[in-house]
Amino acid sequence: MAGKFDFKMSKFNSDHFSTSFAWFRTMRDEQKLVDVVLNVNGKDFHCHRAVLAACSPYFHTMFTGNMSESRQEKIVLQDDTAAGVKVEVAAMEEVMHYAYSGEVRVTSDNVLQLYVAADLFQIDFILQHCVRYMEGQLDSSNCFGIFSFADMFGAKTLRGKSLKYICSRFGEVSREEDFFQLSPSQLCDILASNDLAISDEMAVWSAVISWIMHAPNSRKDSLVDALTCIRLPLLRDSDIDWISEYITMSQLEQDVDGPMTSMDKAVEFWKEGQSCAQQRVGEAEEMIVVFKARQKLEPGVATAGQTDIEAEELACLTRDGRVYSTTKPCVDSILPLGVVSAHEWSIYIFAFPEASYPSFHKYDCVQNEWTQLASPPSRHDYKNPYITHVGDKIYLFFSSGQTENMHCFDMRLREWRVLSVVPRVVFTDTKLAVVDKYIYAVSCEFLFRYNSIGEEWTKLWSLADSGVSVEKIRGVVGVRNTVYCLSQNALYAYSTDRNQWKQLDTTGVPGVTTTTSVDSGPHLVSFQGHLHLLVAYKGVAIVGYRFSEVENKWELALHIPCTYYIGTQFHCITAKLFASRLGTGEMFKDPLHEIDGT
Repeated sequence: MAGKFDFKMSKFNSDHFSTSFAWFRTMRDEQKLVDVVLNVNGKDFHCHRAVLAACSPYFHTMFTGNMSESRQEKIVLQDDTAAGVKVEVAAMEEVMHYAYSGEVRVTSDNVLQLYVAADLFQIDFILQHCVRYMEGQLDSSNCFGIFSFADMFGAKTLRGKSLKYICSRFGEVSREEDFFQLSPSQLCDILASNDLAISDEMAVWSAVISWIMHAPNSRKDSLVDALTCIRLPLLRDSDIDWISEYITMSQLEQDVDGPMTSMDKAVEFWKEGQSCAQQRVGEAEEMIVVFKARQKLEPGVATAGQTDIEAEELACLTRDGRVYSTTKPCVDSILPLGVVSAHEWSIYIFAFPEASYPSFHKYDCVQNEWTQLASPPSRHDYKNPYITHVGDKIYLFFSSGQTENMHCFDMRLREWRVLSVVPRVVFTDTKLAVVDKYIYAVSCEFLFRYNSIGEEWTKLWSLADSGVSVEKIRGVVGVRNTVYCLSQNALYAYSTDRNQWKQLDTTGVPGVTTTTSVDSGPHLVSFQGHLHLLVAYKGVAIVGYRFSEVENKWELALHIPCTYYIGTQFHCITAKLFASRLGTGEMFKDPLHEIDGT
């Protein structure tokens, strides 16, 4: 018999750990086999040493080493007030919940307390999720508080994220009350950053003097250090003289050691070359970003029949005709393409190669670099993808089988979420536009609105309902409270306030109707708060027209001679970017070319 059954068989029970810990939770609730009691601020927590030691190096050392606590049945956890460490009862309850379930429950009410407890108990998983949560919740009202918290606990990643947020919005957030609670060293760390988004260096002086005057008696000693954060070589001599006079008139000078004043010392600091006066990142400005481009061929070289090639870089066009460039996207092919611009001066693109799974990428203008993000959660074939964004969420709509699907990417939490299936009629030859917190899906026959907060679709008054027959929608865009819709030969405006359509003028715009010189377009974009229409002409230029609602006509607004040959898959969006971090631009002064008689 032994020979007949002489083999080994193993089977893994995937439910073993979850079932075992479920029993541990039950035994803890019933106080069975518990072997230690932790007392936190007067409340007892009955638990099992083995469970705590398994998830926390702090408790592992406490229970397995030669510490006196290893032999005690009841342990009182003392606060370290000098280090600012105090474990709250609510935070300890969440630590216990994690130890016995593996689940972290982070909220705005408990995140700071939970981080303090997890930091003391050295539970990395909880720490990571607390940091991730705080990164996702950064806004103008809490960025300084989170920065100071991260500084206190040495959370380098969180400190870096909050510092980046503060610098990119410095003009806005420096008026917040928490700004005036910064320590001198924290203030100097912020003001020393090259990424400070400011109009000029005098904005740094304004921040310095506001911070000092908030508590002048106690902050006079920090004047010299704060002044050295101002890049004096970037200021005019008259500005430096004005600052010196202001300091004297405000009686901010301490007892001067010798003949040198505070400003003298700051000037001497820069003269000694202890730090270079590098230009700041400056202020972000709205640009038109052009995708699917290649280097322009020499004038007179025929382009007919030549195959488009992928972009080495993206062209960024400003209102006054400057042209900048990004670094190359980190994809071999960006077509078919879904593109959105979003908060924090970033561009997000989906690449949908025909034979592989889609990839998702982010362009960070401050760093001028591309990074690949997590792809959508499910492996569909992604036919007819539509991309748009509302606030800090990106929405991906696509066909799969007989259904229309929605996925949502939270840019703050960097997570995907699968939303409800969309009725097929919503995305039948549809274009998307965003107004306020709503997504509008426009087609020849239907108009639907998606509420991103309530996550529901509503059918609205469509072009067809208004008696308008349209064969094809060429483009839609949201501008203020209006959705503009361009058909084959007409422009329509939908008022989101009145739920009404009206037809507008399209005369005098090359490219709205078919023309042989148009390489690609027209494309509708919202630029500088107005409706713009962009057309790419073969070997000539990218031309933009602005629609004047007052005069109900199009006006020439933008003319960029082609540094790039724009292919037939011309894509464009608008985004706020930092010119100082892009490739070197060039101001074009060429006269307008004669295009289709314009």
